[in-house]
Amino acid sequence: MKEVQSAQDLVDSLLNADNKLVIVDFYSPGCGGCKALHPKICQFAELNPDVLFLQVNYEEHKSMCYSLNVHVLPFFRFYNLKQMLVPASDDVAEATPISPMFSPTRVLKGSEDKVFSKL
Repeated sequence: MKEVQSAQDLVDSLLNADNKLVIVDFYSPGCGGCKALHPKICQFAELNPDVLFLQVNYEEHKSMCYSLNVHVLPFFRFYNLKQMLVPASDDVAEATPISPMFSPTRVLKGSEDKVFSKL
């Protein structure tokens, strides 16, 4: 899992990801939910080496987070082919991929090889 150091670092990481699924985890060191999820996110990253996991520290990059409409934590964004797959929404359950060409079925596996997320 890579810690994003700046807005340019995030852009470069997305541009260099080619056709990999990229999951960006926005977190704060003081966020209880973020701390609780961190071990599971690390496990997902280890079990899914074809997925690029990035972390953005909200406290260090507030301006970038505001510009990306990140206002609650923990918060996740999914990108593929440099495009955001799930639009920013408070109701992610109703969100759909922006474009069919950027919405291949992707599966994240957990320790029991269960499907945790399909895009």
